Amino acid sequence: MRVRHVWFLFCGLVPLVPVQPLVEMSFSTAIEKDGCVILRWGVDRSAGLAVFEVQAQTTGWLGFGLSPGGGMAGADIVIGGVFPNKTVYFSDYHGIGRTTPVLDQKQDYHLVSLTENGTFTSMRFSRAFSTCDTNDLEITEDAMHVIAAYGTDDRIGFHNMHRSSTLVYLLSPEDNRPSLNFSVMTNEYSIPTSEITYACTFVRLPTLPGKRHIYKFEPVLQTGHEEFIQSMVLHACNAGGTGFPPETENCGKRRNLSDQCVPILVSWTAGEKALYFPDNAGISLGAAEDPAYVMLKTHYSNLRSLPEVIDSSGIRLHYTPELRAYDVGTLTLGPFTDEVLFIPPRTGAYKVYGLCKTGRFTELDETIKEMQVFASLLQTHAAGRAVQIAHFRQGSQMGFLGREMHHDFSMQRTRLLRNVTAINMGDDIIVECTYNTLDRANITYGGLGSRQEKCLGLLYYYPRGKISGCFSYTDLEHVAKALGKQVSSTQEAMLEIAAFQWDEVSVWMAEKANKESSHIVYIQNNQNEYASDVGPIFRIQEPADGNITDSSNSGRPCTLTSLLPDSASAPYPSWYSLVEVLLLQASLIWLSKDV
Repeated sequence: MRVRHVWFLFCGLVPLVPVQPLVEMSFSTAIEKDGCVILRWGVDRSAGLAVFEVQAQTTGWLGFGLSPGGGMAGADIVIGGVFPNKTVYFSDYHGIGRTTPVLDQKQDYHLVSLTENGTFTSMRFSRAFSTCDTNDLEITEDAMHVIAAYGTDDRIGFHNMHRSSTLVYLLSPEDNRPSLNFSVMTNEYSIPTSEITYACTFVRLPTLPGKRHIYKFEPVLQTGHEEFIQSMVLHACNAGGTGFPPETENCGKRRNLSDQCVPILVSWTAGEKALYFPDNAGISLGAAEDPAYVMLKTHYSNLRSLPEVIDSSGIRLHYTPELRAYDVGTLTLGPFTDEVLFIPPRTGAYKVYGLCKTGRFTELDETIKEMQVFASLLQTHAAGRAVQIAHFRQGSQMGFLGREMHHDFSMQRTRLLRNVTAINMGDDIIVECTYNTLDRANITYGGLGSRQEKCLGLLYYYPRGKISGCFSYTDLEHVAKALGKQVSSTQEAMLEIAAFQWDEVSVWMAEKANKESSHIVYIQNNQNEYASDVGPIFRIQEPADGNITDSSNSGRPCTLTSLLPDSASAPYPSWYSLVEVLLLQASLIWLSKDV
């Protein structure tokens, strides 16, 4: 089979030459779990050049991208393939997330070879990078979300394509350091034949000779059970272990025990791989104030109602005796996940708000002074389309602690902030979630089911404090009265809202009233003690450059996760319109030649 190259004409007096980078392809990984998509790559630091090769089991088009969050939003994407007449097409696209993507005139990616052998399509291409240039690809030691997609033929389109996402450490893909680790695992749990189940496993932590720091965690999934496990959350338990069951069981059976395990240590969602903490921070393990027991809360989803699925999966924690400067803590925030949270039916972009006021944190933790946030995880269920966590100080917006304006329930990821961001006591944090219920005839309420909703953010920060949660309720009486109903209690308001006949005007009025009402804030510490506050929802300003900004100038090195997301107002698009495909094919065919 002859190799085919695409030739590019660059600006200035540059000769027509094929790009032939000599970079050793040292690393490889499976992007799609069944092995149908394989990525190989190599990096030449001195030349500032990365070379990628994607191979898929298809004779159609093939796409590859580097993504800030694991989805198409904000991704830097190339698409290529071989036509039936054996000519090739290849193009570099930016701005995925706009109404239409933009063909990149700079041609950051350069094709090396593109072949198809009747079973597999293989596409090799190069990409220049800089070590810390926010206008270009940033290559550091941190993980990057790699996405891939392919079609069964050369008709490029979003629907009915195969797509997948994975985290890759481009410069250090394998952690070969000797590792001290232990795993917290479910104990041969029989997954019910139901859409949703939460199972709890209580495990005693290993006894250590002194304090250690957890610097990394990763999932340990039983082979073939990936489809059943939506998330795993590891909670610290305050109790000494009395009454904890030895077997994994439904979390609802012993609610009094799970209530003793409030603080979140780590949280994993489907599709994530290992997460490393910053070099100056880790989760404390083995110190006198650290928990002796943990609870693994696993969210199972058996959509196919398969019987007799026995699972033993969990989370592996890697730790080191080389102590770091800070202990890591987590803070969960957003509106309470119950029936006070509601989304009207048949609406395309309904917003819900959660408020956290930190001014009363010191009532529950007298030692807390500030929280240095370095990562966030944004979570909704299936109707969620966008989530952002905005940071305010004295009523002025400082930036964002997390922002995914094309949120994908199937690809929720923990993301490192570009810069560590300081939250001072007295700051306000607002979580805003946007939902689409155009396919639903009834109200969607907050709850644990996939057809119910939640709106949560999890912040990883240091130094560790005692505050574990900060949630809020909207004033439903205010919302019901804005809809013209006379109510005198929250219960009456819930009944009136449940029976309401919705139209576009009333949906707008409900969202406006929800935002303008006073929000009641509840702050929770590790001992299940509470403080309360009340406050308004400030208007969230969009970043001028579309970037995830922050309120810190700490000088933390820029990372791969800081590639720019796209505009908040853009809808979730298909990759190409038919017109674009025709223009793309027409403009690329004449560039292709057999050599």
